[in-house]
Amino acid sequence: MANKVLDAAPKWLDKYPVVDADHLQGLEQDAAIHEFGHKMPRHEAEARAHSEYRTSQLSEAAAHHLVGLTAAHAAGATDDAKKHAAMYGVALKALGHDDVMNPPPEVASKAKHTPAEVYKFRAHKGDAFALPEHKEETEEKKD
Repeated sequence: MANKVLDAAPKWLDKYPVVDADHLQGLEQDAAIHEFGHKMPRHEAEARAHSEYRTSQLSEAAAHHLVGLTAAHAAGATDDAKKHAAMYGVALKALGHDDVMNPPPEVASKAKHTPAEVYKFRAHKGDAFALPEHKEETEEKKD
């Protein structure tokens, strides 16, 4: 099973996908804080840093789509609002939340600081972590 978007994304330590290569230094710093500040083994510190990064990216994506949904709906752009609503639901589900009517605090907080300038649908880089993994299909040739 593979997520083609994350497979093509840059990797931190050749195993953890990131949505932007500019985030690599921050992940390294977070892992060091966990390793030395919280006295964690290096491999656990790396896993925790990436888990927190993934959650942060999903929260930002959900906030982006919540704001986009609201702005598109207010502008009467129902197609864009539907797209934002679908991705908002997927991002929340990836965060472990099923209640789309009441966003979790981390999403609500980020939504307050997300500008609503553009309502037209645009994907967020963090959406890659919400995409489901797809089983690679290979067709066998019969001779």
